[in-house]
Amino acid sequence: MATNHPPPRVGRWVALIGIPVAVAALLGACTDLPNESAASTTATASAPAATSTPSASGEPVVAHETKPVASGAELVERFQCARCHDGARTAEVPRDKHCVQCHFQIGEGSFKAPPDILAMWKPRVMHLRFVPSLSGIGRLVKPAWAEQFLMRPFDLRPSSHPEMPRLALDAVEAQAIVAHLAAGAPPVGSDATPAGDVSRGRVLFDTKTCSTCHTFTGAGTRVPQLLEPSKMQRDRTLAPDLRFARERLIPERVAAYIADPASVKPDAAMPKLDISREEAADLAAFVLRTPLDAVAPPAAPPRLPLLERVVSYDEVADKVLHKICWHCHSQPDYARGDGGPGNTGGFGFAARKLDLSSYESIASGYLDRAGERQSLFSKGPGGEPLLLEALLARQRETRGTIGEIRGMPLGLPALSAEDIQLVETWIAQGHPR
Repeated sequence: MATNHPPPRVGRWVALIGIPVAVAALLGACTDLPNESAASTTATASAPAATSTPSASGEPVVAHETKPVASGAELVERFQCARCHDGARTAEVPRDKHCVQCHFQIGEGSFKAPPDILAMWKPRVMHLRFVPSLSGIGRLVKPAWAEQFLMRPFDLRPSSHPEMPRLALDAVEAQAIVAHLAAGAPPVGSDATPAGDVSRGRVLFDTKTCSTCHTFTGAGTRVPQLLEPSKMQRDRTLAPDLRFARERLIPERVAAYIADPASVKPDAAMPKLDISREEAADLAAFVLRTPLDAVAPPAAPPRLPLLERVVSYDEVADKVLHKICWHCHSQPDYARGDGGPGNTGGFGFAARKLDLSSYESIASGYLDRAGERQSLFSKGPGGEPLLLEALLARQRETRGTIGEIRGMPLGLPALSAEDIQLVETWIAQGHPR
């Protein structure tokens, strides 16, 4: 049977560890519209916003007016990039507000808490201990690619359980953030890469066991080696699928990065390999130029029929709401006043006051953009209850389809068909207590 809050002794350490906050970067505000953000900050740039007026012929004439846009530094603060990422070129975040440091310390056993509390939380936080640093991003990653990734993130790192969440930002804001993060990077083309040999690079990719960390979808490389959980976990978790390297990376920098990662990105997670510059050039040629097989999009999960048995709130809370959702839609009293971006706001999301920690709080609904209380069970744009639409939207997002509803859980894999079946059955039965 699910409980609404941890026992008193556990609750004290939950508040200290900040568990509801610790996964906040992964989940977000359940929104009725996709482009939600907190109130804008002082403008230091501008972008055109379209308006229309009728012409003499009755056709609309589009006019443009100035829309204030914050600077990259201000946007990094607003979207709280430093709560997950190092190298965000902004003020450091206190540990109790950081979404990774506490998890890492708990996993390593260095967090100051009673041993039994650490033992309880350790398996629950292991999935979020490593996040890529943003330091030196402008020296390796194409700015245009980074801007698109901010607006339409996808599963770039297959060994990482969480993904980059889809935040409420537009193209101009994404461009400003990337420009801020890449400030000071040398111009592209300053260090030409020698032409390498694709065939030799393929052999090196296997003999140097690159697939120990990297997936290279469509390249026909060897299946990645299985590792002990404690071995090279950080390296493999942060290793991107190399299928996207040719769109993502500045080609002139790839060989230098392979030869000596820290020479391009000082805090690179990738280790320095024992290879020559010629071998690095061959590996770069293979990564950037080898033909890739087409990959079919993920199949749509089945929409299972409603269960024929009674589903209680306690079961839904135990298997879904308290397991995943309440990390960002939680009770602020258990997280030093921070109920997560889906409740008290954060990561660019306005406070929607959606608390999923208890049956009563769920029944109270959320605040719409006008500040009016709305039910989670009211119909969304697709005709389904809003709570269910958000879960189904996340399934579509993982297949590359972005819709009007922001998918939940944000930045995490979509719920299984069985979990969605459970929630849908509970709603269809009148969401009983």
